[in-house]
Amino acid sequence: MGTLMLKFDDTKRDDVLAALRQQEEEDFLQIMANKYGLPYADLSSIPVNVSALGLIKEEDARAAL
Repeated sequence: MGTLMLKFDDTKRDDVLAALRQQEEEDFLQIMANKYGLPYADLSSIPVNVSALGLIKEEDARAAL
């Protein structure tokens, strides 16, 4: 009797887990913003204007982290 071999796609699983973690983080941030009466905006779907990045000095951007 032969054995049934299943092969899992680790890459697909990792991608799904990463997406779930990102959504969980966004949900948490929205809850915390509401709790403290702060505005919330999900910027993940808004593209970054690359030319605008040149308006901020690299040292200033790194210091803000």
